[in-house]
Amino acid sequence: MKKIVLTLVLLVAFTATYGQKKWQMKKINYFVDAAAKDFNLDKEAKAKLLKVRTAYFMDYMKTMKAAKAEGLEQAERRKKLNVINQAFNKDLIEITGKTGKEIQPFLKKMREELKDVK
Repeated sequence: MKKIVLTLVLLVAFTATYGQKKWQMKKINYFVDAAAKDFNLDKEAKAKLLKVRTAYFMDYMKTMKAAKAEGLEQAERRKKLNVINQAFNKDLIEITGKTGKEIQPFLKKMREELKDVK
């Protein structure tokens, strides 16, 4: 009986983890596809953006987990996240060839649209 319960618990945990990663990749791909369309990116630039966006997301999640584990104040957590955001924005500017001012409307639009990606 214990083995059955343990197996079910592991199965549920695995399924939840797999579903979470699938959902995260869906959001990353949505962002990259939208950027490729809005900024007319070629395949090489799109591939580079996919790599950069995935790294950004992983850094973001790692920072959030560490902040929670360490019990950081909101201001300190925000400071760490701003460093990650600025690095991503710099990479996005380099990949698209646009200025920071030019990418801001796109980033604002993506923040809203990504809320609805399921």
